[in-house]
Amino acid sequence: LVALLGAFWAARRVSVPLHRLSDQMAAFSLDADAQTPEDDPVTPARSGLDEVDGLNQAFDRLRAELRQSFAEAVLLRAHKHRAQLVALQSQMNPHFMYNMLATISVMAEMGQSAAIPAIVDDLSEMMRYIASSEDSVHTLGSEFAFVRRYLQSMKHRFRDDLDVTVDCPPELEE
Repeated sequence: LVALLGAFWAARRVSVPLHRLSDQMAAFSLDADAQTPEDDPVTPARSGLDEVDGLNQAFDRLRAELRQSFAEAVLLRAHKHRAQLVALQSQMNPHFMYNMLATISVMAEMGQSAAIPAIVDDLSEMMRYIASSEDSVHTLGSEFAFVRRYLQSMKHRFRDDLDVTVDCPPELEE
């Protein structure tokens, strides 16, 4: 009976920490809100088995590092996309500006001065929008208004060679 109790005690001393570690691994999640062993009031700090305790601590550190790496990867991806957008805007803006100035110049030379104020107004509003969009978020309606101004400027440039219809349902504008 004493031998049986001793074997039971030794088996329990080994199996309980292993079951706990196994349960933690099965419940592993990168979710920042997931409960960690430090938050779990039922989990004792030490089981008496140094190897199992070391493995449990290593697993906890690994989980924390994975969560941090995952968050950093998401942040880096967002920064990458933002940098690509800014680079695209900086490439598009001068090219578009040169073309519009050339269009205005040609229209002035051809005596089509009546349309020039509308082109300059559209160009001015578009440049304001582009400058303000670098640090803010806009509604779909304001994005479509920008696209309409851009297409109107292109219509001045290409005249009858360009025919475009833009439609945004009112319920999506905000």
